[in-house]
Amino acid sequence: MNGEKVYRTITLGDLVDFSVKRLRKGKVRLDVGRCRNGIAINVPFVLNEKVAKLIGMMPDGSITKTLASVMFSQKKEPAKIDEFRKLLQELFGINHVRTWIDKTGTTILQVVNKPLAIFMHYYLRVPTSVETYKVPQWVIRSPLTVVKTYVSEVFAMEGSVCDPTTGKKEVRLHSCDFSFMEDMQNLLEKRLGINSSIFTYYIKGYGNKYYLTICKKEDLLKLRDVGITLATHQRRLESVCNSYKPEAWKISLIAASRLPPRFTSKNLASLLKISRWATLWRIRELKARGLIVRAPSWPPTYSLTKLGLKLASQFSSTVKIQPVRTNPRENEKKVKKAIKIGLKTKHDIARFAGITHTTVREVLTRMGIN
Repeated sequence: MNGEKVYRTITLGDLVDFSVKRLRKGKVRLDVGRCRNGIAINVPFVLNEKVAKLIGMMPDGSITKTLASVMFSQKKEPAKIDEFRKLLQELFGINHVRTWIDKTGTTILQVVNKPLAIFMHYYLRVPTSVETYKVPQWVIRSPLTVVKTYVSEVFAMEGSVCDPTTGKKEVRLHSCDFSFMEDMQNLLEKRLGINSSIFTYYIKGYGNKYYLTICKKEDLLKLRDVGITLATHQRRLESVCNSYKPEAWKISLIAASRLPPRFTSKNLASLLKISRWATLWRIRELKARGLIVRAPSWPPTYSLTKLGLKLASQFSSTVKIQPVRTNPRENEKKVKKAIKIGLKTKHDIARFAGITHTTVREVLTRMGIN
C-alpha cells in the first residue's frame, strides 16, 4: 500500500444492533428501541487515533452492566474530563453530558445513552464494569500510530513514573485485572519493542492488584518516544531519560561526523582522546551497525554511510563528545589480574578491580571472553 496507513473500519452493514437513519454528509444516526438519545457517526466509522485516544482513557471509565450509560472520572488531571467530552462530541455527536465533583475531589462525567454504551461495548470492545478489562483486538491489529496513541493514554490514566530525584528509574502501570496487564505486556513487546515485567501485590481489605514495570534504559527511552499524555508523567520520564549518558557508539559516530569525509583510526582516536586500540574496537562496532565503511586503501581509511550521516545529524543536538573517564588498557590489566587470581563472575571481578560491572563486560568482550 506504498506505506499508507490501513485503518480498521466499521461499515454500515456491521451495525446490526441499531436502527439506522441516514443523515447528511456521510453520517448516520443510531438508535436503540424507544431510547430518546441516539448517536451520530460517520460511515464507515474509522478506528483511528481519535478513537484509540478515547478507548485508551477508558481504564479510568466504565460502562454500566445494563449498557445504559458511560462514565469517566479523573482526579489527578481534571483537564482530561474536557478531552473526553470533546471526543464524545466529535466521534458521536454527543453535546450534553453530566459532570460533578464527588467528596474525594474526583471529577466525574456521565452520559446516559444506551446506543453509545452498546457501540463502545460491542463494536469498540470496551468491557462493562463487571467484566475483566482487556486490550481491544482492533487496537492490537491497527497501524503503529494508533497503538502508540492508545498506549500513551493508558499510561496517562493508570501509570506512574518514579520521581527522578530519588535516583530510581522506573515506570509502572497499575490494574486490578491480570489479563489486562498481560495484554499490555504483549502489546508493548510485539508492537513497540518495549520489554516489561508484571508483579502482584496485596492490599488489605481490597485484594490482589498488579503492576507492570518498565525499568531498563532502552525500554524507557522507547516509551519516552511513544510519550505519555499526562504532562507530569512525561516530564518525569524525560528527566529520567535525560539522566542517561550517551552510549559510546553514539559519541564515536558524532566524532566521526566531524572529521574529513575519509578518516583514519588515528584521527578518531585523537578527537576522542582514547587509545588506538580502544578506537579500533569502536570502529568495529560502527561498522557492525552499518554506520561506517572501510575504503580499499592502505593505511585503512573510513567514511560514514548514508545511515551514519543521518543518525549523526539526529544525535548532534543531544550527544556531546566526552573524553572517557577510565583508561581501557588499565582496565584490561585489572581484569586480567582478577582472572589470574581465580575470580570468575563479572560482579566479583568488578569489585576487585574497582570498576563497574558494565565496564568489566565490555573488557571481557574485547578480550573474546564470554
